[in-house]
Amino acid sequence: MTDAAKPRGELTLRTLAMPGDANPAGDIFGGWVMAQMDLASGIRATERARGRVVTAAVKEMAFELPVKIGDTLSVYTDIERVGRTSITLCVEAWANRARYAKMEKVTAGTFIMVALDEEGKPKQVPEGDRSGIDNMETVSSPEVFLHIKVVMGMVISLSLARVLTGVAGIVQHPAKAKVYPIHLGWALSMFLFIIHIWWWEYRLQAVPAIGFGIYLFLICFCSLFFLLCALLFPASLDEYGGYEEYFISRRKWFFGILGLTYAVDILDTAIKGHERIPLARLGISRAQHCLHHPLHHRRLDSQPPLPRHLRHRQPDLPDKLHLPPL
Repeated sequence: MTDAAKPRGELTLRTLAMPGDANPAGDIFGGWVMAQMDLASGIRATERARGRVVTAAVKEMAFELPVKIGDTLSVYTDIERVGRTSITLCVEAWANRARYAKMEKVTAGTFIMVALDEEGKPKQVPEGDRSGIDNMETVSSPEVFLHIKVVMGMVISLSLARVLTGVAGIVQHPAKAKVYPIHLGWALSMFLFIIHIWWWEYRLQAVPAIGFGIYLFLICFCSLFFLLCALLFPASLDEYGGYEEYFISRRKWFFGILGLTYAVDILDTAIKGHERIPLARLGISRAQHCLHHPLHHRRLDSQPPLPRHLRHRQPDLPDKLHLPPL
């Protein structure tokens, strides 16, 4: 094999041509070669799509040389294009003629694979360089998640430290500033909110590809919590008569950033997986149903049965108790 005749792409599959795959003349069936190329395309596309894929089309395929019994078939794949749900690969099959110590190109073709979700419907291919070179292939997803987790932990830790330090200051010096119960309630709410968000950020390890845009978004998201905690507990209250006066004077800033946090939280849920948003809607609809149909609105025709031991003692009693409506 000369320098000019080199396989294109990465070696994805190697297999040995056996007599059971040959015709009476000793040539391997073209369908067997095509099946190996399809397998290689599925392997490469599955790695890129981070999930299930199927073959949608095969284009521009032509056999140049036959494959003989005993040849080692090597299949090379190269990602040409990544669409919204499809991956186009250039696939080449090369035969290693062990008896002649040479390698020859047998055939080549263009395979189009489509990514599918768990329900068998087309899904979006994870973000990356759509020219065919995935930027995230050089760094594994666990390493990226570990780095993001450390940076997010630093920012969220500062937020928790601000809340805990502020509450500890009130306990240590209760007469230094007048305590405002509503202010303490929001401090407790922020404490629980931060713990909740910090826990659910572990869902990010399920995200197949994390780019710089998602990284920057998550850091800004965590920074909003630090701003909220800093607004709850300022560095000094010398200009105010207590926490009540301070909180009322800064309530527009606090509730404005809090509303922005809830909006960003929806985007954060979408990053972890679009399928989680309908679950949130389902939870809201169930809550609304419970509000409109509380427990005390029981049906009048669903009367409780009389206990069995009472029916044996009092045979004249009816089987059901007819209770008046509530």
